[in-house]
Amino acid sequence: MFETTALDFLPLWAIFILSTVLIVLAMEVGFATGQRKLRHLKDGETIHLGGAVAATLGLLAFILAFTFGTGTNRWDVKKELILNESNAISTAFLRADMLPEPQRARIQQLLSRYVDHRIAINNKDQIYKTSHNPRDFADKLEIKISEAKIIQSDLWVEAVAAAKRQPTPITGLFVSALNDVFDLHQSRVTVIMQQRMPMVFWITLYGLAILAMWLGGYDVGVSRGGRALSSWVVALAFSSIMLLVIALDRPQASAVNQAPLLEVQRDMHAALADSDKSG
Repeated sequence: MFETTALDFLPLWAIFILSTVLIVLAMEVGFATGQRKLRHLKDGETIHLGGAVAATLGLLAFILAFTFGTGTNRWDVKKELILNESNAISTAFLRADMLPEPQRARIQQLLSRYVDHRIAINNKDQIYKTSHNPRDFADKLEIKISEAKIIQSDLWVEAVAAAKRQPTPITGLFVSALNDVFDLHQSRVTVIMQQRMPMVFWITLYGLAILAMWLGGYDVGVSRGGRALSSWVVALAFSSIMLLVIALDRPQASAVNQAPLLEVQRDMHAALADSDKSG
């Protein structure tokens, strides 16, 4: 099941603008509150909030670094999985050459269809463009995955038939490679569709950011400081990092390069074409 959050219903540019507005607004409200408090202070009385501001901003920086690191780790895992999946499919296709007929031809045709389908699933940007909203995108993605599982079932039927016709270690090697293909498919579905940041995490992160920026604005206001362009710099910096983190968490915005699968697809199509000519 594809996990969606409220943020999925907003385009990335809208999230960037809203994040910037929220941070600037928090700093301005904090500054106004500090100015109001300043008018009630006695002569010579000061309030020192430097330590609290530094601690809050430090905690925010730590959470942002952790979040960004989590997103980049998932990105690396997805790149590794697509490479492993392409290798597993290529291995299964080559080992199918040693199977008896008619299973050999049927299995190689099914694997070719499977690769075509996997590439279509991985092209999430194209699926998203034809979707009305994130829920529609999730439904279409799940339909594509269900279709891939149907091809897996057909492959397994042919593999069982080949094992009954030729119960040898060579057939066992093919079945092992086919199991790797199925396992990697499930691993990719889990990483891409299910292992996402929960909404409560985003609420906590934005809440901490608003609190930190409000406290920073309050400190400037109560210490007789004035407004500066630094508030906009901080807001834009925070919004840029949040944009990257949310983009990395979105499947349609963080699709990895499909070059390994495309190369396998070309090799399989060429091999099937040569087989048809020789047949």
